Amino acid sequence: MSVATRPRYAVVVHLYGEGRFGGASTLAAAIARCLGTVADVDVLTTCAQNYMTWQNVYAAGHSLVEGVHVRRFPVDNRRNVGNFNRLSRQLLATANPSEEMQETWMRAQGPVSGELLGYLETFGKRYDAVLFFSYLYADTYYGLPLVEDRAFLFPLAHDEWPLRLSIWDRFFARPHGFFFNSPEEREFLRSRFPSLDLEGPIAGLGIEVPANIEPNRFREQANLREPFLLYVGRVDPSKGCDNLIEDFARYRAGGGRYRNLVLIGDIHMPLRPVAGVHVIGPVDEQTKWNALAASEVLVMPSRYESLSIAVLEAWALEKPVLVNALSPALVGQCRRARAGLWYANSDEFSVTLDTFEKPLAQRLGAEGRAFVAANYTWPRVMSVLQSRLSGARG
Repeated sequence: MSVATRPRYAVVVHLYGEGRFGGASTLAAAIARCLGTVADVDVLTTCAQNYMTWQNVYAAGHSLVEGVHVRRFPVDNRRNVGNFNRLSRQLLATANPSEEMQETWMRAQGPVSGELLGYLETFGKRYDAVLFFSYLYADTYYGLPLVEDRAFLFPLAHDEWPLRLSIWDRFFARPHGFFFNSPEEREFLRSRFPSLDLEGPIAGLGIEVPANIEPNRFREQANLREPFLLYVGRVDPSKGCDNLIEDFARYRAGGGRYRNLVLIGDIHMPLRPVAGVHVIGPVDEQTKWNALAASEVLVMPSRYESLSIAVLEAWALEKPVLVNALSPALVGQCRRARAGLWYANSDEFSVTLDTFEKPLAQRLGAEGRAFVAANYTWPRVMSVLQSRLSGARG
């Protein structure tokens, strides 16, 4: 009597294993844990901890992270930020950059791990499918072509200048299949690559609210008794955090109702003291959920998103959200959920925030919770993943 074997999948992502918020690493970890309930999953990643340097921090080799088998490979070279920025400026200033120039930039972007690429080339066919997270990094750009007959790409794409490079025209024709984070991401990529057949389902992820959440504990830890706005994510200019702080300072100086803004996440920008701005920095998952429960409104100022996990988590706790109107994905999330508002400039930021009176905030929060419960559960995500990946088994 034959016994059905479990499928075997690889998840390839540039960083893995830290409690970071948002981004490819968080999504890759969630999908790896989900697939691990029905398949044998290997996460193939680097020894780096920080995308700014790609310095090897973790030991190379095997480990278990939250029950998932992880294999780490060393990065060949640390990133030279000054050199990378110079190459970026040169690339932006060149009308028709050569492929050689673009790939020089890609190698500087990193992470390049010869051992990881060698493993994919030698052992990639052991896997029924290889899932790559984020189109933007060198591990995906150089790794995916080695296993393209079984490669599935989570692009995590939005309208940013690197995606206009011509090297992507050939690259996006390579994957066996795609998974997208939102309808807006899929439509954007179809408009960017009109000659390609970019088919694939909207996968997303499941949102699981912890059993015990203690909002008062966060208020005590942060020494905050008044209502506050919350940002959760990488504190970085590329995420709009510099503009968020400036907009909040103007709003507060103009007598805005909310007198405090809390920033939670890894710090990637210089910060000066600003009245009412509380920089908490990175926290563990429990503290993050406590902060979400304690907050009044989640603010997401980034314009470059394919999906905001923090927005979904806020809605799961019936919190309304305010997002950047220049992000089609975030506005699309809010429209579909009927659970958030958006702003396009500093004046709209101030005016819109003060519309979050209790009846409106409660209605938006309730709509958000219902939206997440209907669309962002692990059984639904598992159904999408298994349906698409089942055809990859040969």
